[in-house]
Amino acid sequence: MQTEFRNSITSIPSTYARALGQSLLVWAMSLVALLSPWTDTVPRKVLFLATPLVFSTWITLLHPAEGFAVWSLGLTVLVSQTGYQLDLGRFRTSALELVLVGLLVLLPLARKWGRLPRLPALPGQRLFAGFVLYALGALAFSLAQGTRLDLALPQFKGFLLYPLMAYVLLAGLSRHHLLRWISLLAIGWYMVVALVGMLQFIQGSQGGAQLFRASGDYAPINVFGITLTAISLFALGISLHDERHVIRGVGTLVAVWIFLGAIASVSRSVWIAFGFGLLALFLGRSRRGILLQIALLAAVLLLVLLPNPVTHRVLQLSDSSTQRRLFYLESGWQAWRARPLLGWGWGQAFSYIPGIGLLRTGWIPWYHNDYLNLAVQTGLVGLGLYLAFWLQVLRQGHGWLRQHAGTATAGYVHGSLAALVALLVAATFEHVLWRADIAGLVGWLLGILAVAMHLEQGEGKPLVDVEGRRFGLRQSDLWEKVRRR
Repeated sequence: MQTEFRNSITSIPSTYARALGQSLLVWAMSLVALLSPWTDTVPRKVLFLATPLVFSTWITLLHPAEGFAVWSLGLTVLVSQTGYQLDLGRFRTSALELVLVGLLVLLPLARKWGRLPRLPALPGQRLFAGFVLYALGALAFSLAQGTRLDLALPQFKGFLLYPLMAYVLLAGLSRHHLLRWISLLAIGWYMVVALVGMLQFIQGSQGGAQLFRASGDYAPINVFGITLTAISLFALGISLHDERHVIRGVGTLVAVWIFLGAIASVSRSVWIAFGFGLLALFLGRSRRGILLQIALLAAVLLLVLLPNPVTHRVLQLSDSSTQRRLFYLESGWQAWRARPLLGWGWGQAFSYIPGIGLLRTGWIPWYHNDYLNLAVQTGLVGLGLYLAFWLQVLRQGHGWLRQHAGTATAGYVHGSLAALVALLVAATFEHVLWRADIAGLVGWLLGILAVAMHLEQGEGKPLVDVEGRRFGLRQSDLWEKVRRR
């Protein structure tokens, strides 16, 4: 089995590039087709998804190492396509979730067959494993109480499933140029999304219409704006670590362009998330501290100079949306206070009426705060484990940057770290960490962070086989074997 695995590795240069090239073409054609209004129904979306899904699955079954690289590309496309969702009664799922479940089942099987090397540990892996075990116990408790499955599963699967996407990316993105291609694909697509958002904002403003959505395929304005904010910070982090002044300048302009699309969503959460993301990018270094001050000053000036619909929405704190959020926060707070340690179980939600008390809503918790949602359902224990996992991710990412600041993958680590900070901050104002239309981006950025950290240690250095033994497999040695053959 070990000999077969080594032989499959040495054949990668010839088959690898061909498989990736064909997959890129197939997925790109599907992505371009999504720009057409003709793909606005579920059957038509299934039609455009069928070809790349079948093609990528076929490659994975034949050559898992190459197949997971192909799926890294496919997951990047699916993360960006929030229109691929399906409601089964009250239960909402998506093409991304179904594909991810299948890949997570296939991943340990491929390792068992000896066709994949041992994967590196994910930052905070043990803490997340503890959260998973506790969440499974909370799910069993909820179902034992008689909670309907379609109420218990939506947030349970969201909080647990999407961080696991990082393992698929770790299995597939084994080279620096793959990481670069995947990142450029995502940034390029969201540049188009930002353009669409800006055009729709201009058309809506001229027509005097109130903006409810920035794009028909995306969730309401907050999710749309937060998504573009995260990608803007990701692009900015990559560009700031490039030594070439031209690339740095172009990357900064791309980040500004995408952030303008986020602004067009007229979401207030965008500004708070972007501010904390900038802190993650610039603090801790003297020269970057100056850049941070300049960036924040530019953001304030931009806010002042923006069209009235944006400034009015951002600075308005007494509208009906704000009042509803205060009601949600009060309801969630009172529900958590009633069972602070272990929570009420998955799918349990309450409204709080002064003088009456807590009333069951009959729907999933929707407090516009993911941490409050999690605290109500899993208590302080579940919330503590989950927050400890993300704090460990951020701590390890920051520590890695201090030791590898000038390396080839430092920009990807820094950009994904800043984007994750923005998303985690935005989760205090909107549902980000479990919803099908944005939580995939959280898992994708976690995967990019883990891959970039690992590549600096693993690319061009000994890999680890399925039994934990080291065997030398430098990239130069790999090509030398092929040349001799």
